[in-house]
Amino acid sequence: MQAGLLACMTTPAQGNVIPPGALYACDNGKFGKGWPGEQAWFAWLTVDRYGPGSCLWAVAPDVPMDAVATLAESVPWLARIRTLGIPVAFAAQDGSEHGLIPWGSFDVLFLAGSRPGRPARPPTASL
Repeated sequence: MQAGLLACMTTPAQGNVIPPGALYACDNGKFGKGWPGEQAWFAWLTVDRYGPGSCLWAVAPDVPMDAVATLAESVPWLARIRTLGIPVAFAAQDGSEHGLIPWGSFDVLFLAGSRPGRPARPPTASL
């Protein structure tokens, strides 16, 4: 990470320590057990943890595996995240390809959703 070859993904519940000078991205923690609620999440996002320009992007709140609900949940947050000077990511869920991606309203398309042939569930261990 310090060499700039790999960035870190962090969520409000992780408490990761990112090496000085490393790049990172902010996930919202909605997939799994890390979502602290809207107000706590936004307050967490407003903290400049590792220096200006180190945050690559932040994922707007979404509803895992639900494209319609994700669109409704995310759209109000896209501009708010940008006001922090952070590029905003939209989480594309299963079905988003059917006209449910607000092109032009975000900076990064974050591929979320389930995996074909496997049940949609949060991971139990990290690699």
